[in-house]
Amino acid sequence: MERRLGIILPLVNEANLVSKELQRDIKFNVKLVKPLPETLPDGTTETPRTEIQIKVDNFEEGYYFTLEEDPFQERVYEMREMIEEYFDTGVIPSRPKETDPFWGPPEPQLIGQSFISLKKLGYLIENEVNSKVFSSESTSGERGNLKVSYFPTGENGEGDPDEDLLPEEPEDLLGKAITFRVDIDSAAGLPKELSKNVFVTYKLAYERNAIFRTPEFQGKS
Repeated sequence: MERRLGIILPLVNEANLVSKELQRDIKFNVKLVKPLPETLPDGTTETPRTEIQIKVDNFEEGYYFTLEEDPFQERVYEMREMIEEYFDTGVIPSRPKETDPFWGPPEPQLIGQSFISLKKLGYLIENEVNSKVFSSESTSGERGNLKVSYFPTGENGEGDPDEDLLPEEPEDLLGKAITFRVDIDSAAGLPKELSKNVFVTYKLAYERNAIFRTPEFQGKS
């Protein structure tokens, strides 16, 4: 980590100097991100890791995006070409967005992660949960909460489950197919700067490769 930071930090400083020289309202900063470890299929958790990202504040258009280390270094090489051209000609070079090393498209930003137990489905009972949204980027470790409900349904996803399925104990459901629905009802307490066009993605522990996504809530939430 120290070696990587020793490479990235001088490049971030250089990018900020070039940005200022070329009269761009773009600011670069290093972010250390610690994703919350996920539970693996065998019940263990991932080894905690720290990722280095570069946050790019585009004050010209009013949003920010992030870059990984390698793409950022490639952009710095292009910035050097631009500043050399400026020094040679005295004219600030102009590039279309697609080739501008200072520009990046708006992209979804991870607000945080939430974890919900479906244990009550073992009794085919519906449940409503106010689940905290956790993030290592928040000083408190939290970034709001989600109101989530889940409930068993019939085989077609509608109505109530077959009465024959109703268990006395969760073990009675072993080997039986259970259909249920998850509703993301609302979110509250999210950071204001990240509360535009919000959506939720989620996955289930037994179906890790399937990712579900809610529609975007248009505008500020």
